[in-house]
Amino acid sequence: MKEHIAQELDKTRIMEPYVEIAAAWSNWTDIACLDSGEMIGVIFGDTRAKDSRGAGRRLMASEIRACAKIVLGRYGKVKRLPTLLWNFMMTEMKLLINRPETDAEIMLLLVDSRQRGKGIGRTLVDRFVNNALEAGSKRMSVYADDLASNWHFYESYGFKRAGLFFDNWSTYYNGERSMGIRFILDLDRRQRT
Repeated sequence: MKEHIAQELDKTRIMEPYVEIAAAWSNWTDIACLDSGEMIGVIFGDTRAKDSRGAGRRLMASEIRACAKIVLGRYGKVKRLPTLLWNFMMTEMKLLINRPETDAEIMLLLVDSRQRGKGIGRTLVDRFVNNALEAGSKRMSVYADDLASNWHFYESYGFKRAGLFFDNWSTYYNGERSMGIRFILDLDRRQRT
């Protein structure tokens, strides 16, 4: 197996920087809970593409905070910290470079693994799509990798592949070659069907 860090880091805690980055970039959050109050799903999304003043500063600040927490060992002690940071930042830069022209984006969608297949993700995405349409959005994007993300879900929802690139972070984290996939959803077309 290739070099990877999954055993070195707390897998639950390593999601914290992704949630923080998604929250900093988003203007839409929706949470799915059981009657008991247990959270079983969350979506972060953004519909500010046409009015994104300050978005770059918010994103950069959230990236710097995430890297600082990794350096300080908040997610576990890492033996090859420069390699980890390089792979994390390379993927984040590729995400910025490969950001398609859209006016809405799903920043993060998480559904508890015990609750998958019950329509929770679809309901969360439906609600965000409706919000995006109300905000006047025409095209929506989302990023997924081919190892950790359920990219098939996005294709079945109607998203089309718009870009593919080597995902340094997912490859390093999992120890297997991983590709990043950018998807686009034409909201005008979806609204007409």
